[in-house]
Amino acid sequence: NKDSINKIKENFLSTDAITFSSPSGVHVFMSNFEKEVLDKITVASIGHVTERTLKEYGISSIMPKEATLNSMIEMLEEELYKWNLIDTVD
Repeated sequence: NKDSINKIKENFLSTDAITFSSPSGVHVFMSNFEKEVLDKITVASIGHVTERTLKEYGISSIMPKEATLNSMIEMLEEELYKWNLIDTVD
């Protein structure tokens, strides 16, 4: 819905990372946003098919070793810690 998209756009500048777990999620996102909004954000994908869909849009992503939510969270914690965007990794 347009209100939700507008709220996301308003808050996007304070976003450190975004995750995609399906090709359809990538397509819906890209139908509402320009690729450039992801330039300064960590983009993560679960699964090779989702990663390939992001690449089709010219977007690089990181991918956890396992296609699980826990693995995604651990990977993002490490990545955001590396870039000093969070203080600790538990």
